[in-house]
Amino acid sequence: MNLGFQNIKDKDRLFWEWFVENQIDYYKDGVDEFLFDRLGYQLNEIDPNLTFEFSPIHDNGIKEFVISAGGLKVSFPSVKRLVEKAPKITNWEIIAFRQRLPLEYDSVKYGDLDLSYDDIYFRYSNESDKIGVELNIMNYSDVTEFNQAIYLLLDGLLGEYDVETKLSWIQRKVLDETQIENLFRFVELRDLVDATK
Repeated sequence: MNLGFQNIKDKDRLFWEWFVENQIDYYKDGVDEFLFDRLGYQLNEIDPNLTFEFSPIHDNGIKEFVISAGGLKVSFPSVKRLVEKAPKITNWEIIAFRQRLPLEYDSVKYGDLDLSYDDIYFRYSNESDKIGVELNIMNYSDVTEFNQAIYLLLDGLLGEYDVETKLSWIQRKVLDETQIENLFRFVELRDLVDATK
């Protein structure tokens, strides 16, 4: 008698079997919303915090499939385990966590909000092997869109893994432009974090 119990390893295996079977639908630019929803549903069967991103198809024919914990450290083990179980799939690279971006990718558009590295300054404190940061943000308001845009910029600058493991706390406040000379430019946070490794 099968009572329908599954362990986590079964869910991981079933996910990759499903993805291999359907990967051709995702190996193109301009994947439609229905397919994104299907993939999101499959990942959420493993862990409800898992999200994903695709790169464009690179010149060498490789498309990157990034599996993310949505910046939630509690789901890091799910990401690591799932990516470790990934099979080799022709023309695909499976990547754990949102990665650092080249510095020229220095802005995001989130809804009606445009936010760039130049809009953010910071001060920090060292706490053993981590850094606490106070972000001073031009025209900041504590709304979801603004906070999501900030985390996207942090992930692009540091990578999702380092944001969660190298920063002990993050505070956000409105930038007082008279204080800029006493603050660091946002882009300098990358070197500061790397110095803790």
